[in-house]
Amino acid sequence: MLTTLESIFAIFQQDFAELFSYVAEHIALILPVMMLVTAACLAAFFFMLKKARLMKKRWLRSLDLGRRIAPENGLEQNLTRMLEMVAAMVTAPTYTFYIHDQNKNVHLLRAVHHQAPNFGKVEPSYSGLAEYKKEQYLPPLSIAPEVSPAKLRMRKVGRVEFLDIPVADIGLIRVGPMRKYHYNRKIKRELEAFQEMAQNSLRQLLMLEEVRNKSTVIVTAGQAMQRINSIALDVNSTTDFMLNLAMKITQADGGFFAVQSGDRFRLAAISKDANFRHDLLPRDELAGILVKLSELKREQADIRLFSENENDFYKLPPEIAATGARTVAIIDLSERREEPCRRMMVLWHLAPPQQAVWKEACASLRPVIGNMREVLGQQQLFRGFSAHYVDILKTLAQLQDNLAVYTAGRSELMGKYAMVIAREMGLAAEEIRNVALAAYLSNIGNIGISLDLVHKEGRFSEAEYELIKLHAEVGASIVQSMLGNERASSYILHHHERMDGNGYPAGLTGNEIPFGARIIAVVETFLALTSGRKYRQPLSFEQAIERLRNAAGTHLDASIVDLFLNWFARKQAELTG
Repeated sequence: MLTTLESIFAIFQQDFAELFSYVAEHIALILPVMMLVTAACLAAFFFMLKKARLMKKRWLRSLDLGRRIAPENGLEQNLTRMLEMVAAMVTAPTYTFYIHDQNKNVHLLRAVHHQAPNFGKVEPSYSGLAEYKKEQYLPPLSIAPEVSPAKLRMRKVGRVEFLDIPVADIGLIRVGPMRKYHYNRKIKRELEAFQEMAQNSLRQLLMLEEVRNKSTVIVTAGQAMQRINSIALDVNSTTDFMLNLAMKITQADGGFFAVQSGDRFRLAAISKDANFRHDLLPRDELAGILVKLSELKREQADIRLFSENENDFYKLPPEIAATGARTVAIIDLSERREEPCRRMMVLWHLAPPQQAVWKEACASLRPVIGNMREVLGQQQLFRGFSAHYVDILKTLAQLQDNLAVYTAGRSELMGKYAMVIAREMGLAAEEIRNVALAAYLSNIGNIGISLDLVHKEGRFSEAEYELIKLHAEVGASIVQSMLGNERASSYILHHHERMDGNGYPAGLTGNEIPFGARIIAVVETFLALTSGRKYRQPLSFEQAIERLRNAAGTHLDASIVDLFLNWFARKQAELTG
């Protein structure tokens, strides 16, 4: 056994000696190869390390870009954020962002960033005796597209050099004025990486900006149409518009528009910034005041001016004198002075207008008075037709109610209960009518969406819910366009708002919600609880009352809920007593 081990050891010793001898003979050849392999491995390692650092840097810049870009901030602010990132890579006094306008075929300036925080300010000289006359670069508002580069490069404009950084094929960042030694290969690589990252962000921002602009145009056009429609059809909007127009023409400091109703006058409109207030002049006294004003000047002029240097001026009622007026003008807008329904506008000046100025104002106002009379006359005719429109809309609402057993008679109950609450609140007769009408027609918009969807059993999908929510806007638009009743329209529009701001369509909170809409919300909730649906039984009266109390303050207006429940309690007491 020992002999065998010794023989094996001898063999290994001989092989090792031969290997060592071979290595010793060829060491001159093996060592350079090993060094080359080691150098290659080290070079590959450092290259990968540098690549990893570069990728990490680009990843961090990408995260930074993602944090800086916020679509809700608008295009200009986001472009400025991009310029701030460029400013962190290359030093220059001014950074500008141009966007290509296809219609004008020109690059338009959309954002500017200055390195110096006090750009544009006058700086003192070192002596403190003279202004610092350093020239500052003002970027052009547009750049011709033929001068925009396809690649990142330095460009000379006159005697000044700039660095142009194209972003996709729609944007151009111009940095400068700058010197060539401020720009090197490292900066170029960083800017090229920024170009790649910024391309998609810029395209998305421009797409969102286009959608936002189109939405703004649509909303603005819709608001303009509603405004024109209100002026054309709604008496309150018309009188308010006419009063503001007359005040602007005559440069009056205040005024009001009064319409005769029976043997009395009512205030149809009053200037917002006037010292004259409703509580200074009760409506019951307005008729007598206007009669006095009319009797002070007997001439049949449309415009009657009372100046402080006239004896008649001091016969004016003290309520108007309390405004501090030094001249008062009465404008008669009645079609015929003997007609039973007279319309008058009262304007006053705190400083007497010059005679020449007043004559010019009257010359401009007289043809407008004729137009005002024509509009008011047409509105009077329209009111007769609008009663038929109301009947048509109410019939359509009843038709919709009768499509299901659990909604039969719902619109009529909505109108009656809303009227009860409005009376309990002590509202004026006209407001009570507006609230009752809005409640009756609160769901008229469902007809324009989908009756199948309205009467669907079970839960709505997300898309169906978003669609059904439009019934408030559609209903408001119908009432506005057909009846010209702006207040009733606003009550319908906002009757699904919540006191905590979680309603729709505008997410209004508390008193931001029109009081008529808050009334409708209480009534609609009560009827929904007591009428039931196919998929659930109606609640008892006591259960519905408890649910109303629980919803007060979050979903519903607590004060209106209290008024409604107190009315119920009083009625129950009358029946049992």
